[in-house]
Amino acid sequence: NAFLISEKLGLNKQIIENAKNKLSKNDIKFEDVVSSLNESKIIIENEKTAIENYKKEISELKLKVKRQQKGLQDREESIIRKAKEQARDILQNAQDTANTAIKNIKEQGIEVLAVSDYISTEPYGVTDQPKFLNAVIKVVTTLEPLALLRTILGIENKMGRVRKRHWGERNIDLDLILYEDVVMDTEELKLPHPDMQNRDFVLVPMAQIAPDVVHPVFNKTMAELKNEL
Repeated sequence: NAFLISEKLGLNKQIIENAKNKLSKNDIKFEDVVSSLNESKIIIENEKTAIENYKKEISELKLKVKRQQKGLQDREESIIRKAKEQARDILQNAQDTANTAIKNIKEQGIEVLAVSDYISTEPYGVTDQPKFLNAVIKVVTTLEPLALLRTILGIENKMGRVRKRHWGERNIDLDLILYEDVVMDTEELKLPHPDMQNRDFVLVPMAQIAPDVVHPVFNKTMAELKNEL
């Protein structure tokens, strides 16, 4: 074994010497080649280190972006949640207002026979305002049409309605749509309501609680008028 090791060492030395001789014939120093190789190894190691550093920076950037995305998502969810809460509060306030109006109508001795579902609709006529909450009620009263109109207008005033602009924002709006088969056209009151056939927020709840009631001018039921919208 000692002989084999010595023989291998001798062979390696011979290989090195042969390499030196070949290099010297080309005026290249063996030490310079070794030095260049060492420099190359250093450069390679430096590049490896730089690559690892780049990988680390990329990982950190990815983590930062992920955190920012999570923050944006949380913020978006918070905004949506608050918007839903505000919409729910607005809807609840509108329902409370409508319920108060119905209560005030009953207190005037008017019997309420039916109340439609409340429906939320886009504003009509003037669109740069929030959605409206609408409903229709069916009543029995001894009041004549004009007296009934003045009664519900008095309820509007009691509830603090302010008329800022035509078809504009209001906290409450009570309209007399139909009064049996009465047809009248005065400055103070027009029956049936002259624009009811164009309003889904009137005909949808009307068809719900009184689908077979006939329009005294068009001679069509509420259900038929609704289906023609």
